[in-house]
Amino acid sequence: MNIKPFVCHFCLVMLGTGIIGAGWNSARNEVVFVAFLLMLLLHYAIGFLLNNHHSWYKNLLSVSMVFVINFALFMYTQFHNNDLQSFVDFASIVFKFPFLYVLGWKGPNYPLLVSFLPSVLLWLGLESKFIIKKFKIDKDKKVALH
Repeated sequence: MNIKPFVCHFCLVMLGTGIIGAGWNSARNEVVFVAFLLMLLLHYAIGFLLNNHHSWYKNLLSVSMVFVINFALFMYTQFHNNDLQSFVDFASIVFKFPFLYVLGWKGPNYPLLVSFLPSVLLWLGLESKFIIKKFKIDKDKKVALH
């Protein structure tokens, strides 16, 4: 239930990190802004591709692993210095890289916003899918009654 959203998030983060890495020597702020907007849109759009569990609570639980991993990285960076000495240091930088626009280029901080933003966007995309499907069903019932 939690693996597919996490794998999708991981692929999107790698895409965003790759975009920023590819444009590193160009106008950095514009590349970071484009990568940030792309991450927002793609996380929301990927929410449509996730499995709907027909309950807002179960849908929220299905994207909770993304939040748990991001929150663990947030807590790690609060208590340890990011010197790229370990895999966790490297992972925390890769997972926050596409969201550098939110961070504002202010050092290796990892705000709580970056921890829950991807999971909220995935959940909103999943809930939007549920609402659209429910609206279509209600509309079909009204048409069938007339």
